[in-house]
Amino acid sequence: MEQQSIVQNAVEIHGLSSLVLKFFNDGMEKRIKEQGLGIKSFHFGIIRMLYMGVLTISELSSRLGMDPSSLVRMIDSLEEKELVKRGTDPDDRRRNPIHLTEKGRKLIEDVPVLADEDPMFEALHSLDPEEIRDLKTLLFKLIYNIPEGKMILNFARQMQNKEK
Repeated sequence: MEQQSIVQNAVEIHGLSSLVLKFFNDGMEKRIKEQGLGIKSFHFGIIRMLYMGVLTISELSSRLGMDPSSLVRMIDSLEEKELVKRGTDPDDRRRNPIHLTEKGRKLIEDVPVLADEDPMFEALHSLDPEEIRDLKTLLFKLIYNIPEGKMILNFARQMQNKEK
């Protein structure tokens, strides 16, 4: 495929994937807001990662592809809301593992990522099972070929297995 065609397709895929993410997040944002905690879906995503286990800012930064300094402010905010707690590592004073509190754990258990009334839930019903499988397969293949994509996919699979 020629370079110009790849760029054009990438721009279109970017726009479409942004819309899909928006529609997924709209319902989740509503459910999070109903909890009255003043957090956004991205904060919720961090809490979901910590639901899987203790992580440091560095580990979160690597998994999210974000600058650690940006995450520090988010973790501060989540800690103020008593959703997470910084710990200490007796073997390495520089390492501060972040733990999910009971309040954070309850939030994850109470707020589903997808609900029946979400527009994306209804939209998925318009696809047959084979189309859904094909869409997932292509998305996995695309992400797998992005630097760090393999690690992120493996982490996501761990999260799915834990939720089952």
